[in-house]
Amino acid sequence: MSYYAKLKDFILGLKGDVLFLSPRERWFLKILEERGYPLEVVKKGIEDFYRALRPERRSTTPLFLSFSFVEKRHREYLRRQGRELKLDWQERFREIMDKVKDYIKEPVPEPDSPESAERILKELEKKIVKELWEGLPKEEKRRILKRYAQFKENEEFLKLLIKSELLQMFNLPRMSVFVH
Repeated sequence: MSYYAKLKDFILGLKGDVLFLSPRERWFLKILEERGYPLEVVKKGIEDFYRALRPERRSTTPLFLSFSFVEKRHREYLRRQGRELKLDWQERFREIMDKVKDYIKEPVPEPDSPESAERILKELEKKIVKELWEGLPKEEKRRILKRYAQFKENEEFLKLLIKSELLQMFNLPRMSVFVH
């Protein structure tokens, strides 16, 4: 059963006077599902978002604007999972560094904690994605931007989509010590 089927009634209840989710909202849920966001994390993030809105705005506010709330819940979930599973963050850091070594232009500091490893990887990921984007041919950039044009209102979500697409295109891993 898809995210849409599992979340539809829950989301409609939060939104209020709405009978269905738009195609763009269904696609948003599909993207989250494809990117591996756990259902409960998505549900809590969406609930946080709609509860933060004034009730009269809930029915007209697009679901994809909840992304920052979903992302916040997802980061918390990943940290919790890393601690519970007692992941070897140092080993994971080395694995990632080995996979992206061809894209690293300057020395990377050695982390002293899982949090510092995560910060280093996120900063490195940002630099790598920026360089990959700048190196893409214009027609490829246009194709990607056109594919996700309907999400241009939410810059944070659009950036995530582009980042995910680039990492996938270049066969690079998710850069987190908390995700295996």
